[in-house]
Amino acid sequence: DQARLLLDRGARIDARNSEGETALITAARRGNLARLTVLINRGARIDAADHVGNTALHEASFQSEASCVEALLIAGAPLSG
Repeated sequence: DQARLLLDRGARIDARNSEGETALITAARRGNLARLTVLINRGARIDAADHVGNTALHEASFQSEASCVEALLIAGAPLSG
């Protein structure tokens, strides 16, 4: 997986894009459970929020990505900010 390779080469796990999204937030929004799981297991901040205050849990919920919502909740994602 590309995320694993980048992390192995020193990429910052909680780096943000221009909208303030971390890789975890993007993975959750896209429903990419495999990448989301790698990021959680590597220590990504599950409570990180983008510039408008949305977390990975919010994004997974907005997109009806139930498997990502479940993984985030099991990992301890907060229900409120």
